[in-house]
Amino acid sequence: MTKKDRKVLLKAQQGELDAVLMYNALTAAVKRKKDARTFRQLAAEEGHHAAVFKKLTG
Repeated sequence: MTKKDRKVLLKAQQGELDAVLMYNALTAAVKRKKDARTFRQLAAEEGHHAAVFKKLTG
C-alpha cells in the first residue's frame, strides 16, 4: 500500500469514527425510543466500517 493510499484510508476511517460519535449524540438527543434504537444501530454499523479500515491501515 502506498503512503497516499494509506492516507486516504485513514481519512475514511476517521470519517467513520466521527459518524459513530454523531449517531451516539443523536441517540441521546431524541425522545422516541425507536429513533434512539435506529441511531444506535447506525453507530454500530459505522463502528464496523471503522474496524474494517483499521485492519487495512494497521
